[in-house]
Amino acid sequence: MSKYSIHILDQEEREFVGSFFAERPHLDTSLFLRACILDGIRTVHDRELEKAIERVNKHQRQYGGQQV
Repeated sequence: MSKYSIHILDQEEREFVGSFFAERPHLDTSLFLRACILDGIRTVHDRELEKAIERVNKHQRQYGGQQV
């Protein structure tokens, strides 16, 4: 059993994460996970921002306005 317990993951995912860090003892687990979380949030944020810009531009094109 891994010393890491991540309850938001299912058993297979927990085993994967545990083996990932077991094979990479040089990684600072906290910093690595922090970077992954921030990268994931930025990716989702960027996608949502792109979708919002697309909606605005679609509206602007319909009414002859300047696009973002």
